[in-house]
Amino acid sequence: MLRAEALLAQAALGAAEFRKSGSGSVAVVASSLTGTYLLPEIIAEFRHSHPGVRVTSQVGSAVQAIELLRSHRAELGFIAGTVAAPEIETEPLFEYDVVIVGKSALVPRRPLRESLERVTWISREEGAATRISSDAELARLGIVPRRRLELPSNEALVYALKRGYGIAAISRYVVAEELRTGSLAAIQVRGWNVRNVVSLLRVRDAKLAPSADRFQLFVRTRLAEMVRQRAR
Repeated sequence: MLRAEALLAQAALGAAEFRKSGSGSVAVVASSLTGTYLLPEIIAEFRHSHPGVRVTSQVGSAVQAIELLRSHRAELGFIAGTVAAPEIETEPLFEYDVVIVGKSALVPRRPLRESLERVTWISREEGAATRISSDAELARLGIVPRRRLELPSNEALVYALKRGYGIAAISRYVVAEELRTGSLAAIQVRGWNVRNVVSLLRVRDAKLAPSADRFQLFVRTRLAEMVRQRAR
């Protein structure tokens, strides 16, 4: 019953938007990377060009995103990492690099395995997209960290890195400013090659309201521009 009522409400919203062109709302859920470092600027640009559309967003895990989409409390999800749910349609949008960073004094720029295993590895909680992919790559390379520090947010992780508490495998987007200014340095580990994907999620059988459709097209365009700029 709750699902049926939500679908009826969504249909009513779409009809109202068709009657009043250019108005409406869209609810978005995003993972930490997309919700903190990619979407805010895009949402601001979208609101500037579509002032009649209200965009609400919340940050959550992939599991939370699926639940919000299933219950129709969100129309679109933008999630880093792999998501598998039969009723959720997943569309890859772009890939991003996961790099190893830290204070330059902690380990050599091209360290041996022993120095990598001796230093503290800082990471997000288990289940986070970057944690999953980086742990898999460490195992593939035969690197077994002796000490771990787990933190609940990217902001806390970057703070710990800048204090010199350890090194981390992290999205290049998260530490772009620190790498640019030199407060953190990229560590070149032989064989390291980790790229994650950001995907667009939506419920398969749900028709998007016009405002949500406009927003997803806007996000696709902006992300494509970002990828082209990065390739230059």
